[in-house]
Amino acid sequence: MAGDPAAAADLNTLGDDIAYLYSLVQGTTFSGVQLTRTTDQTLATGAGEYVSWNSQIFDFGGWWSTGTAITVPAGAIPDGFTRIAILVFGRIKFESDDTGARRIQVHVNGTSVGSRTVGSLTGGDPTDIQISEVTTVEAGDIVKLEGYHTAGHNLNLSACDISVLRYAAVD
Repeated sequence: MAGDPAAAADLNTLGDDIAYLYSLVQGTTFSGVQLTRTTDQTLATGAGEYVSWNSQIFDFGGWWSTGTAITVPAGAIPDGFTRIAILVFGRIKFESDDTGARRIQVHVNGTSVGSRTVGSLTGGDPTDIQISEVTTVEAGDIVKLEGYHTAGHNLNLSACDISVLRYAAVD
């Protein structure tokens, strides 16, 4: 009835609705992609190679269609801005081998924006490398994850995954 105080549950719902509408206006609604590789990918020694993704966990905003490239969609950039900050989380597991080093890199438009190198694990254990980076991108920029090793022979990559998440508008 008119004049009756609103129930706490109604006020909470109204607050949630206002916060959601505000996030739409500010361009802070969730946007990003998470991909995985469900089969092994063979990587030659001494040659960096991009992980070729074959399975999508989620894609909010149209970041990926097929292959190695994650393309920053124009819709991820709020009106009035030209760049966004993204968070990139990557993982590559190299098959077990006691020789050489292993490396994981995040690339934007073919240039490394983050790298992590470790020695191979001994004792028959696979070497599992993870990386997290924050960088800025524009619509149309390409994000890729690269694996590299110096085992002296081919190694299989398995358990590869990547998440690229829009963090905030920049300018």
